[in-house]
Parts: sequence; structure tokens; C-alpha cells
Amino acid sequence: MPKWAHHREVARKLGLNLPQRVMDEVDSIMDGMVGGLQHDFWRDDLDRLKGVLLELKAKHGEEAVRYALLHILLDEAEVHVSSELSKDRRLKLGPLESARLGVLTAIGLLEYLHEKIGFAEDVEWLLGRVDVEWLAEYLMSMGEVASRVEAMDGFKARTKLFRQLALKYIHRHNLHSIFIPELIRFMHKLCSYKGGLREEHARSVLRKYEEGATRGLAAEAANRLRAALKEIVEDWLAGRLPCQEVAPPQ
Repeated sequence: MPKWAHHREVARKLGLNLPQRVMDEVDSIMDGMVGGLQHDFWRDDLDRLKGVLLELKAKHGEEAVRYALLHILLDEAEVHVSSELSKDRRLKLGPLESARLGVLTAIGLLEYLHEKIGFAEDVEWLLGRVDVEWLAEYLMSMGEVASRVEAMDGFKARTKLFRQLALKYIHRHNLHSIFIPELIRFMHKLCSYKGGLREEHARSVLRKYEEGATRGLAAEAANRLRAALKEIVEDWLAGRLPCQEVAPPQ
């Protein structure tokens, strides 16, 4: 999600002039930091979102509602702009056009929310002032977007390499190619290690995948899959499974 400083800068450009304390309150609510709310609760609980917007309007007026809607728009725009920039299609569309597509996707979500919860006047006010190209360029300049795109590109690069490795495990253990996605997910999960005992992390991941991936399989196939998973764990523990060293494509 964008830093609150970005919310403030875009808000000023659109003509929203709320006091700092009100913007802090709105951002804290929308990020689920107060009131017992979950982070980005508005993604899953439209009734609660409607209630929050009504409370903000009663307490601080319609500008607080518009700032809350802007918070949603910017959070969504960052995600979708990053996704579009990371897609291979950027080679055909160009970075700016890809970023514009991401902004338009976020605008589409806001229009969807309006259909579900109302606040038509506030949504129309906000969208009537958003310059899609300016916002696309602004988001492209944000460090958060650059970091997210780099992470996405790195994930795709690892997935490509993991697919090649999965084929080797498949052939070595005489498994059907239908298990390639499962092996790729398993390797990504091992590589999600954040610290602590590596052996404990490996056992936890292996236990979960052994139980889920082998459910419903014939005994022989299940044993071969378990053997493949255990070999992947051994390779990871020995440092033979590339996790961090895969560079995104340039």
C-alpha cells in the first residue's frame, strides 16, 4: 500500500483540504489500525465499509468520505499498476500505457463499490478529478511500486527455474507431469523461509504438503510423491535450491 504521504500529496492535488489529524484518523481506519478492523477490511466487508463511510461523514463531513475513497483508489491502483508493469505485455504497450491500464482497473473497482454501497456523489467527485495519466506517472515514480514490480519479476524468474527443476524431480521419481505445479508451489514455500531453524521450517512445510498433496492418491503414487518432496527438502537444506539468487529479467 502507498505511504500515507502519497495519499496526502494526491489529496492536495485533487483539492481535498482536510486537517492532518482527520487524514491520520481516516488512514488509520482504512488500514485497520483502529476500531478493531482488519487491514483493508473494505475488500471483503462492504457493509462495514458503508458503515465506516457513514460514520466519517457524520463526524467530519463529505471530504472525509472522499479521502477514504481516495485511500481505496490508491491502494488498488498501486497493486494493479505494479501487476501491469510486471506483465510481459508491457513490452508491447510500454510502461506508461501499462500503468494507465492499472489505474483504470482500480477506477473500475471504485465504480463497482459505488454500485454496491452508494455514495454516488462522492465517487463521481473523485473520479471527475482524477487525471489517469498523471496518476499513472505518479505511481510509476513511487518506490513501493518499483519494489513490488521487482518482487513480482523475481518470483516469475524463480517460477520458471523451479519448473525446470520440477521436471527433473518428476522424471527421477517417475511421477505424472500433473504434479509439476504442486512441486513448484512446494519449492516457493520452502523459499519463504524468514529465519529460525531451517530444519523446523522444512519439517513444517513438508508435513503440510505431504498431507495435502498425497490425499486420494494410490499408495505407490503417494510414496513416489513423498520421495520427491523429501529430496527437494534435502536440496533446500543443502543450499542446492535457488531461492534468492535468481535475478529478475532485465
